[in-house]
Amino acid sequence: MRLRLKPNGMTVVSYIALPGWAPLLPIRAIFETLTRDPSASSLERVEAALSAAGRLQELAAEYLVANPAAQKLCDELRVSDRQYLAHEFLNETFNPFYVTEVAAYLKPAGLRFAGSLPERENGLNHGLCDDRISSFLDRETDPVQKEFVKDLFNNTGGRCDIYIRSDAQSPSLCADLEPFWFLPGPCADVAASGSAKHGPGLSIEDTFYRELSTLLHQSSVRIADLAARNSIVKLAQGELEKKLIRAVILGIAVVGLENANVPIDARKRQLSLPISFNRIALVENILADGRRLLADPVTGGGLELTAMEAELLIAHMNNKGAGIEAAVDDRLREIGYPLKAFGKSIEDRGWRLALIAAANQEFVSKNIPRLLRHRVLSNA
Repeated sequence: MRLRLKPNGMTVVSYIALPGWAPLLPIRAIFETLTRDPSASSLERVEAALSAAGRLQELAAEYLVANPAAQKLCDELRVSDRQYLAHEFLNETFNPFYVTEVAAYLKPAGLRFAGSLPERENGLNHGLCDDRISSFLDRETDPVQKEFVKDLFNNTGGRCDIYIRSDAQSPSLCADLEPFWFLPGPCADVAASGSAKHGPGLSIEDTFYRELSTLLHQSSVRIADLAARNSIVKLAQGELEKKLIRAVILGIAVVGLENANVPIDARKRQLSLPISFNRIALVENILADGRRLLADPVTGGGLELTAMEAELLIAHMNNKGAGIEAAVDDRLREIGYPLKAFGKSIEDRGWRLALIAAANQEFVSKNIPRLLRHRVLSNA
């Protein structure tokens, strides 16, 4: 990074993090210590480790009894892709870090911490709107130390941090936001209706968020577009930037690297995934709960689909038509994805098909246009 990055060049550093991984490290040690047969392949070692972990669960090993998070991880690993597990847990350089350690390591290269991905990580996952927590955090003026405190509140187990090579004074917050486009986020609809609550002390019924949500549904915007609007320019200096960042944290808006104001014809034609990575990622069930993470060229990040959404998309791409509910239900049963109501799994075929039909209606009306606008999906 010292050699490759230009002044103000940006890089992303992804790593497993502390304190979240602290109670989970013995799980990794099971992979490393209890599978040392030199003649075994990496996949055989993974199966041996999973078997050992399962046996420890059956025998109520005190470590697992005392650490519910470790129990949960064992359950997740049991249904995860074996090749991924071999890559992740048999890697000799498997080391978690505190955010302060990574920042100190990168500092000699002239890199400063600038934020995290996804954007919501720049706020607290829990207690985001608790004034007591906010006042505690405000005691820390150093941004990296503040991240360390946030990690303690969130029990962070993985970080994806943005670093910028800059020896000069940091630009203003407004200058930082100028290059970016803002698009509707997953909570934009509820913000527009003024009904969303985010913990004690904050509601997104604020007229700014309502107007922003309405505007984002019409087109992508830049901060200059917002500053020019009569109702928004009344904000005190610096307030627009703060409110916009909070809108991203709350999921009302997402940050885009490109303008997504392209005319969208959402009529169903032959749907396809133009990016080869996404064609692979859609069918690979790598994450434990069936979610898929697709590359988003507009935001430059990932766009997450649930198992249900992924199977609906595959069915639409295969032109299942009137038989889409049955096709998706068969696939969900095949991958072991449960459909639940009131906390209980649903086995009745009619009920399952009705739930899938409702999910499909929402997917067609909201998700397909969103995927088209983000150029993840094409219907050319």
